[in-house]
Amino acid sequence: MNIGIVINTITFEARELINTAAKYFPDVKIELFKNDDFKFDITDDNGFKTDVDVFLQRSISMTRAVYTSFILEGYGYRVVSSHDTLSITEDKLKMTSHLKRHHVPTPRTMIAFTKETAMDAIHDLEYPVIIKPVSGSWGRLVAMLENDRAATAVLEDREELGTVYHKIYYLQDFVHKPGRSVDQYIDGDTVGRDIRAFVIGDEVASAMYRYEVPNDFRSNVTLGGRAEAYHITPELENIALKAARAVKGEIVGVDLMESDKGLVVVEVNGSPQFQGIMKSTGINIPKRILEYIIRTTKR
Repeated sequence: MNIGIVINTITFEARELINTAAKYFPDVKIELFKNDDFKFDITDDNGFKTDVDVFLQRSISMTRAVYTSFILEGYGYRVVSSHDTLSITEDKLKMTSHLKRHHVPTPRTMIAFTKETAMDAIHDLEYPVIIKPVSGSWGRLVAMLENDRAATAVLEDREELGTVYHKIYYLQDFVHKPGRSVDQYIDGDTVGRDIRAFVIGDEVASAMYRYEVPNDFRSNVTLGGRAEAYHITPELENIALKAARAVKGEIVGVDLMESDKGLVVVEVNGSPQFQGIMKSTGINIPKRILEYIIRTTKR
């Protein structure tokens, strides 16, 4: 079997997939496709030819990931993650809507298109409120609004300095993490956490707690959040798999929080990194990915 990996640059994940294929799957050939080098004639049905059986989408640039998956699928290739999955998960507004339609528990979320209506929505939600860009990853430009003064400053910044997408105000209820009170986010004397579940096909391959970055409310491992293994419960498995199906996902990361009403899904990542979850759980994620791809791909 020939597997193509679409990349911007060689990441930890790409290296691990290559090394794992060489170690465990001698009949599998891995070929890297750097999207800088792509040149597609999208008006020609035969404009791109390769002997690859399936592509793994590992582009860091989500814009390039969405478009290259779309183009490769147009030529008849299977791509994981698919264009459908990526186009949903890269847009938080679309993602939350899909989760809601599939009855996946999520925090209350409101959308506004001006700073005036955004402020009204913030008051409807009540402080503290989380504001996020509709597109973005690694916790960038995510902020916690605790009062009108902070909210006004953030909204004005996005109104004056942001792109058109920053003026789509995605506002979400603050979820009180275990061991935390609102005041402690200021005092910083307790470390809150959330959960990342890694879904491959129809199973949750592994899961981890992610503890907050010091002096921050975010817990992304890429920002310095500490990770440790999480024992997968039936509740988590059910909700994570339902979230994956909601976004048509085959290999996705599902971010959850422990609320007073049970687990809620905050986001689904259509192209999840796995360095942190491998180190914290000891699960061989690239081997599980390749096993799944081999099992589900027709040659």
